[in-house]
Amino acid sequence: MNFQDYFANANKNLITVAQIETGKSVDNAESIAAVDGIDVLFVGPLDLSINTNLRGMFEDDKYVAKLKQVSQAAKNHAKACGILLPHAKWIPLLKELGYTFIACGSDGNYVLANMKSTLDSLRG
Repeated sequence: MNFQDYFANANKNLITVAQIETGKSVDNAESIAAVDGIDVLFVGPLDLSINTNLRGMFEDDKYVAKLKQVSQAAKNHAKACGILLPHAKWIPLLKELGYTFIACGSDGNYVLANMKSTLDSLRG
């Protein structure tokens, strides 16, 4: 609403999010979280599952252990831990693991669902 205020304070209000999408980044989560200026460790679950040969195995103990490792690193350095969930059913588990920066769904899926609905209406 007030561009002058926004412009004057924008850099003070930024958050820096480090993507955690590989096994190597999980292994280095402590070092990444220790970097001054990083506010959030943010897991890309599909990329992480593919990179660690656990494709789509979001409830597998090995995969959950990686999520725990990231959340513990974030906690150790007083950082937030986040994730983009493919499905809302995993919200309770991630909250239990200490994730507080949670997004659910994706823009692509929302666009696809709306396009399908529109197409169904046109065909109907």
